[in-house]
Amino acid sequence: MRQVLRHIPANLIARRGKGFKLSGEAEQIRTFVSKLNKLIQKYLTSPKPPKEKIYDKPLDRLTIEMILGRTKDEYKKAAFRELELARQTLLPLKVPVHYSQASAQLLQRRLLDYQMAFESIKTAEKWLGLMIGIEELLRKNYYELGRLGQELEIVLERNGDGVPSQVLEIANKAYKIWEEMNERACFNPYYGRVQASEFSGLKYVKKHAQEGRGETVLRMIKRAVAKLEAAAIGEKPTLDELEKQKKEVSDGPF
Repeated sequence: MRQVLRHIPANLIARRGKGFKLSGEAEQIRTFVSKLNKLIQKYLTSPKPPKEKIYDKPLDRLTIEMILGRTKDEYKKAAFRELELARQTLLPLKVPVHYSQASAQLLQRRLLDYQMAFESIKTAEKWLGLMIGIEELLRKNYYELGRLGQELEIVLERNGDGVPSQVLEIANKAYKIWEEMNERACFNPYYGRVQASEFSGLKYVKKHAQEGRGETVLRMIKRAVAKLEAAAIGEKPTLDELEKQKKEVSDGPF
């Protein structure tokens, strides 16, 4: 998600933060094409062809290497060829022709950068909608599993290994939660949690319930709840959570 929403558009267009802006490829191309166009204007308006060329300054040579050097992109390769021809030609009138061709190729690449960034953001928008849905489902199932575990604890306290029908009913509900999450949590970080043994063990709860192993069912539910917890209530503990935990412990038998 971070890749398609942040990194790809930032590398293609620009990375902006509070108080700074780092140029992406499109911005570098814009600056370079602007220099090319200024040189073209000089060639068109000067009585005599100017001696200045885009390769004349070390900084320009570095820019050409950064933007066009060792690339597989066809637009950039074509622009690089035109700049090389402009550097090698002995006819001054050909220089602005080659610069214009290079400029056109680079502007095509810049347009492609914006199109790719837009498509990346559209993909992020789609994924974000899926993520929100999965997060809501995950939170719902986290609390539902917790309630099922609590209900099973009560059943086991009253009846040892529990009334088989009650244990099986709880196990069936836990199994349906595993089934739903396994089907819906299709990408990370949710996919990894659902596929982890702590959560995927829920697919065996019905079997254990049918064989009268209520304590095993409870252990599996508790493990599954723990696996979903960070994703359901947040990876990073909050100060409010810290204060609640301190109060709960301080109210204990100390």
